[in-house]
Amino acid sequence: MSRLSISFSFFLLCFVSAGITAQAEGVSLKVPLDQLYASSDVYEENRLEALDFVVGAIGGGSVRLNGQGRIHRWSCMGNSIETGAVDSFFGFSVNRDRGSSYYAIQTNETRSLQPADKVSFRGIYPFARFDYKYSGLPLKVSMSAFNPKIPLNLKDSALPCAVFEFEFENTSDNALDITFFASQLNLSGYRDDSPINSREHLGLQRAFNRISKTDGKITLYMDSATPPGWNGAGNMTLSIAADTNACSGAANWTDIGAVKDQIAKHKNVDFLEFEAIPYPWVRRKYVSLAGMLSMNLKIEPGEKASVPVFLSWYFPNAANGMLSHGSSWDGLGRQYANWFEDSAAVEKYVLNNFTRLNCESVEFVESFYKTSLPNYILNRINAQIAVPASPTCFIDKDGNFGGWEGRWQEYEAAGVRGDESRRQNPLQDRTGL
Repeated sequence: MSRLSISFSFFLLCFVSAGITAQAEGVSLKVPLDQLYASSDVYEENRLEALDFVVGAIGGGSVRLNGQGRIHRWSCMGNSIETGAVDSFFGFSVNRDRGSSYYAIQTNETRSLQPADKVSFRGIYPFARFDYKYSGLPLKVSMSAFNPKIPLNLKDSALPCAVFEFEFENTSDNALDITFFASQLNLSGYRDDSPINSREHLGLQRAFNRISKTDGKITLYMDSATPPGWNGAGNMTLSIAADTNACSGAANWTDIGAVKDQIAKHKNVDFLEFEAIPYPWVRRKYVSLAGMLSMNLKIEPGEKASVPVFLSWYFPNAANGMLSHGSSWDGLGRQYANWFEDSAAVEKYVLNNFTRLNCESVEFVESFYKTSLPNYILNRINAQIAVPASPTCFIDKDGNFGGWEGRWQEYEAAGVRGDESRRQNPLQDRTGL
């Protein structure tokens, strides 16, 4: 039996064995897994080097978190090979009378933001938690992330989204003024397999962004003028679900110095110079935009504050094969295109059903771990659930499940051409779901 078959068998065993009905009432956004997290392994320092945590839909694209505590790979667009993306990060400022200081919520520097000194990780799939330490800062910072995984419920386990919660705890004797911010590159139109190291990229197509506020959330909507039938056609949304009076947004930013000045003066990212530019804001071909959302927090001594962030994507024609190497599976699309009309509809569904999605996902994990088996065995079985949500697997528009076995890059590294590697490795196991 192949490695993929074994992994997917474990995945089905996990889900079927935990097919239960959860009571959704009274569950908050905070993921109630503290007891399980307390007994789980803590990964620090060199144990983080190989960390690659998948957050995404079964067969519908994902983002991946690494040991630096950040999103480092994207495979949710029109691409089949995951890629990095510039100017996509989370951060915060600490605002004082003498000035503001600016930090990245990750351990590597980006855009001159001070990185965390240390990060630790605990995870029980599909839930991940990162704890960040900043020297000299009287603040505890954490990020939780997950995508719903519910036994015997494919749709709610294949939602093209990632849910984050950022928590800040004031450990000082004085109140703290914090501005959280999230930057996201518009990846609409991307249908290439090459890294996105610049906003100017041949795989990006005529991006436009817009900011909107409704009751209870602020949203950055990202789209492009890509022809509808192309692999890269689609859109994304990034939202903060909170009091909009404390939130702000910018359709695009280019100078991190201007971002810092705006936060220092106004504690938001509402750039006045952008108000004169009508939405949608269309730019020249092959240049993308990076939008930003922010939320201002006042945290009393010993108190905590949290920021819920929702990322959704919708690329109905996404490639299910390697574009640059040819595949009969190219362009068969995503199953979620049968359920939603765009990323805003995905987000609306997730927000409207969040209490249930969160509760049933938590109950699945808690029920799975209520056994006499030792944790190290349970952890290894639990980890296999990540495989169907990774770029290894997809579900096309017709509901066919596909899984790749082997990677052509490994063969080319050994001197075997890509077309020969495909002949040596059957491309797909195909099963109707």
